[in-house]
Amino acid sequence: MYDPRDKWKWFAGAAAAALLLVLYVVGRIPFEIVVAPEWRVLVVDDEGRPVPLAVVREEWKHPAFEESIRLQDVLTREDGVAEFPRRVIRTNWFERNSACSKYRRRAGANAPCRPQTHVFAFKCSYGAPRMGGRHEDFFPGEIPRMQSKLVLQRCQPVDFEFACFPHPVNGVPPCRK
Repeated sequence: MYDPRDKWKWFAGAAAAALLLVLYVVGRIPFEIVVAPEWRVLVVDDEGRPVPLAVVREEWKHPAFEESIRLQDVLTREDGVAEFPRRVIRTNWFERNSACSKYRRRAGANAPCRPQTHVFAFKCSYGAPRMGGRHEDFFPGEIPRMQSKLVLQRCQPVDFEFACFPHPVNGVPPCRK
């Protein structure tokens, strides 16, 4: 016996299959994740003067896609400016969610699945600021371009061994005396 509801069951099944096909195709479309923005960094001393030939280091990593931190060092120009290019990862929705799920299983359920990027500056006979200003800045995500102003404090001769950059740790080369 013919049941008119059978026609609607077939239609609902076809619609669900079409929807799943569309979601699958859309989920495979590649997109870019900005790991580090285009970044312009101005390095000044504690009196506001540009610091030429300071080393500005950008460190970046997307923990779901990269095992280790990547870095690039750039010297500031005479005007105290260093610039870094935009860095991206190309992925799709399925790969991103799979990578984030794996990362959260390792790092904990509440671990943020986003880029971890920052810049900092150092130069021999300069140290981190004691008050006001900062020598490090972080990328909050979702910004195509960033500008940072990093402040270094000129060291006093007495301070040189203790408070001045660069310390021979964290990959920072020691100063020559």
